[in-house]
Amino acid sequence: MLERLEDYFQSVATLHKLVFGPSLRERHTGLAIYARRASDVASEPLTYAQDMLHIHTHCGSIHVNLHPRDALRAIESGWAAPFALAVCGTEPGPEFQIGISCVFVYAPRDDADLVVVKQLIDAGVKFALSQLP
Repeated sequence: MLERLEDYFQSVATLHKLVFGPSLRERHTGLAIYARRASDVASEPLTYAQDMLHIHTHCGSIHVNLHPRDALRAIESGWAAPFALAVCGTEPGPEFQIGISCVFVYAPRDDADLVVVKQLIDAGVKFALSQLP
């Protein structure tokens, strides 16, 4: 499942021309999609705040920033949980701030779960695209 998730992350990032690579938030242990156009990556370094979706390679779960309405639906339907640190403000600095609608998405266990998790990834990418200038 982890390999399939990583492949999907890469294909979605490539499709939308977003930066894909090691997660800054996960200290480079997981893969992330950044709210940053791939063509702009050379202009300045990536930031923690641009890490909008990332995979936890130890278990296959995902953190994803969603539109608040989508986050609520994912939580209410049992596919995600609120990310507790999302309400912690800006410590240690604004570049580390986690969106209030960041959720923890449970790892898919089978093909049916993977379909739903891919839909949440797509919603996260759509939200990331809406954050671009």
